[in-house]
Amino acid sequence: MSDSGNFTTASLREEDAAFPDMGPELRAQIAAGYASFSERREIWYRLADSPAIELLRQGRMEEARGALEQTLRA
Repeated sequence: MSDSGNFTTASLREEDAAFPDMGPELRAQIAAGYASFSERREIWYRLADSPAIELLRQGRMEEARGALEQTLRA
């Protein structure tokens, strides 16, 4: 997290680089499902804290995508 309290790609480690690559499709789903800014912010934090990050670090892209989808449905 940056000093301003906003989640940024700069706060991710090199091995987390695939997470922002999934951003456009996640952003569309989040925008469609969460009306308020606070709801959207909360889901982004839940996604960042989900098992998906560790799966991405391990190169397990499809499993990571599944974990992100599961988090969105929760």
